[in-house]
Amino acid sequence: MATLKIIRKRITSIRNTQQITKAMKMVSAAKLRRAQEAALLARPYADKMNDILTNLSARVSRSAHPLLATREEKRIQLVLVTSDRGLCGGYNANLVRAAEAFIRTHGGGKEILLALVGRKGADYYRRRRGETGERYLNFLSTPAEELAAVIGEKLI
Repeated sequence: MATLKIIRKRITSIRNTQQITKAMKMVSAAKLRRAQEAALLARPYADKMNDILTNLSARVSRSAHPLLATREEKRIQLVLVTSDRGLCGGYNANLVRAAEAFIRTHGGGKEILLALVGRKGADYYRRRRGETGERYLNFLSTPAEELAAVIGEKLI
């Protein structure tokens, strides 16, 4: 039977853990709020870039660049960006579910190549499917601009 001293020690330990958890929750909420604000501030920029690219592609001849040419879809390159670590709720599961839905709806008679960014997506597809395309893992050590440049060059 537990003594009173052990029970009090356990209560103190649980209270300390609750305080730490509450502090971690506040920090993550602040980070999430900052990320949401950054995404909202970037939306007008993305819209304007989309308008510019649409306008440019309409004015330039299709033979100017291979990426501007319209052709029949035979192969689709799907880029799946997941995290390297867990602790992000259903983020990775929702991304993989959306990728699987895309593959089901667009995969009829077409070759779908996967480019996997992040360990969680790579682990999922390593277990489920044998072959995948490019894999970019441990990207936390690489600055975002460098990683984007490498991925963009390989995809083009």
